[in-house]
Amino acid sequence: MKNKILLIVITQIIFSTILNAQKGIPDFNVTDIYGHKHILKSDYLDKGKYVFIDFFNTTCQSCNLLAPVVDTVFRDFGCNYGDVIFLAIERGHDYNETFQFTVDYTMTFPAISGNDGGGNDVHTDFNIPFTPYKLIISPGGEIVSNNPYQFSETAQKLRDTLQTFGLNMQECQGNNFMFFSLISSSDSVVGTIDEDHKIVNVVLPSKTDLTSLTANFRNAVNSTITVNNIEQISGETVNDFSSPLVYEITSETGVPKIWTVNVSTSSNIDFYNNKFKIYPNPSSGIFILENNYYTKKSSTKLKTNIVNLTGQIIKTLLINGNDNIIDLSELKNGIYFINIETKNAKIIKQLIKY
Repeated sequence: MKNKILLIVITQIIFSTILNAQKGIPDFNVTDIYGHKHILKSDYLDKGKYVFIDFFNTTCQSCNLLAPVVDTVFRDFGCNYGDVIFLAIERGHDYNETFQFTVDYTMTFPAISGNDGGGNDVHTDFNIPFTPYKLIISPGGEIVSNNPYQFSETAQKLRDTLQTFGLNMQECQGNNFMFFSLISSSDSVVGTIDEDHKIVNVVLPSKTDLTSLTANFRNAVNSTITVNNIEQISGETVNDFSSPLVYEITSETGVPKIWTVNVSTSSNIDFYNNKFKIYPNPSSGIFILENNYYTKKSSTKLKTNIVNLTGQIIKTLLINGNDNIIDLSELKNGIYFINIETKNAKIIKQLIKY
């Protein structure tokens, strides 16, 4: 036991030395399992928020034990509506494994998978030696607490740590959708959540029957959802979406908020074309392909060909649900095309290299 404690102390000293030697902490831009992006500095630190990061691994037994403890503290400090933001960043596993972990071990704060959400890079950038590991970052970009998991870890100890930074506990008044999608005949289409205006917009392929669709959603912890006083069960309750549908989300404190879900249809080619964005374009060689075709139901890699003006295939790539890097640095300047094949449509976009 003494050797284990000594190892933990030495690890903390080494880890602190490495981080303090860096010129500022690494920034990150990750996507959680609900499709929401989290940019450390611009989204949180620049807005005066503290950030609590639970670095974990889905196969780590100690991570299983820590998850519900941190989740309790997440709720005690306002469910990310207060002055501290809780994020769980995984290493080494995909969306499906990460999602299942959150279900099995009561992790209701945003979780980022290692392979699909960008979590692996964050573990590397922050030199995380093992999991579970916890960091607290101040709005000034300083790591004010870094600790490995200890078997004596309790919610009260974490509360006490946060309160030493002047952070106050507050009620969890979450009345929001964390994720919302509609199941059509051929796909599970993720909606765009506008939390400020309490609106969800979903665009389905043309000729979709809107009169009997099932929604998959995840709402704020311990909140309840009703439509016309009928409780909604994710993946089971069927509704008519041919006109705007009104959802009422009631937080665990009893406060209700009204949400509106707007559903429309588009042609297949427009629908799937809008799933992919490329920037910067033109570029000197490095392009970012933002793939929003990815849904929580599928992590299948999509086949992509880069072709020249004569139709010759220059290279073939497999893209996933993240922001993918397309490197054409070795090619001559000119116009190229990227052909993306989905099960429903073939998308062609132009690339200009200068």
